[in-house]
Formats: sequence, structure tokens, C-alpha cells
Amino acid sequence: DDKVNLVDLSLKCYIEEINIIQSKLDQGESETANLLSDAYFSSGLLLKKKADLEASVEHFEKALEMAKQCDGEQSERIATIEDNLGMQYALRHELIQSKTHFSSAYRIYEQTIG
Repeated sequence: DDKVNLVDLSLKCYIEEINIIQSKLDQGESETANLLSDAYFSSGLLLKKKADLEASVEHFEKALEMAKQCDGEQSERIATIEDNLGMQYALRHELIQSKTHFSSAYRIYEQTIG
């Protein structure tokens, strides 16, 4: 129960962080997108841990969108997000989406880290 409570508390903090960033910082700035990407990714991981597939995909998709604003189309961070999206879509039995994200992650890993 303590672990569940810690996950819920952590998730609540990340959601609050996202809300604060969105309300206080300039949405067009790269640093804002960077902060949002990290917060959405972290909350996506917590939602994944809670087995909330729909919400985790939503947060990972937002993290990916924000990361692409900062990093362009290819970075190790984007590959990691794509990999997590691939896993979540596979768990939802959306295999075409899963394959698309896994393929993107693999391509980026090949190009960025060999």
C-alpha cells in the first residue's frame, strides 16, 4: 500500500508540475518544452506502473511532442519515449502503432548510438 501511495503522490506532483509549467512559462520556448517533456515522460512512467494504459500513452505522446520541439526528430530521449510508446501500444493490442513506435526507436538508436 505504501508503494501505491508513493506512486499516486509522485504522479500528483508531476501533474501539478505540468500545470504550473503550462500556466507560468512561455509555451513557445525550448526550455519550457524540455521541462514539459520530462514531466510528461515521468508521469507516463508512473501511469505505466499503475497499468493505466490509456493515460500513460497520452502522457508519453505529449512527452514525444515536446521532446521533438527541443531535440528535432532524433535523440536518445525521443528513442526512449518511442520505445515506451511501443510497449504501451503492444499491451493495448494495437500492434501497428506498436510496430511504428518500436521501429522509430530502433532507427534512432541505430543512428545516434550505433
